[in-house]
Amino acid sequence: EAVQTVSLISTDGGIIDFGSTGLAAASELTSFTASNTGGANAADITTASFVVGNNAAAAKLTSIDLDASHGGDITLGAFDAAGASLTSITMDSATSGSVIDIGGAITASSITNITTTAVSGGSVDFSGVITASNVGTIKHTGAGNFTMDAANAIVTLERLDLTGATGTNS
Repeated sequence: EAVQTVSLISTDGGIIDFGSTGLAAASELTSFTASNTGGANAADITTASFVVGNNAAAAKLTSIDLDASHGGDITLGAFDAAGASLTSITMDSATSGSVIDIGGAITASSITNITTTAVSGGSVDFSGVITASNVGTIKHTGAGNFTMDAANAIVTLERLDLTGATGTNS
């Protein structure tokens, strides 16, 4: 059976660090979740060199959900979801000092919603390139930082909403 859901959950200070080439055959993957919201001192989740779909694209991927708190960081590599119509990418930096960064490229046919939030002292960062023909809405809220600092290849961005964002947005 092919993998359909990947969930990386760190609680009570447990560190998760993948230093491999990734989830190479991701053709059946529909959901990717990383969370370090449990416990009093959640630790980092790192998959910086991890590539989802590097041999078989995650063409059925519909959601990426990343939740960081308790000072823990989430640092991810690339998502090759060529052919996928992602419904959502959600990133929530819920505690000061928590950072979420997707450092690798995200490739998909389309992305309906990218929703991020960061409290003061927290941040979310797309430091890797987003390649998609269409992105519906990118919405960021909170007093924390929001960054998309790569040369993205988004053909059509329908809406950018920073109305609830009071931190640094770039």
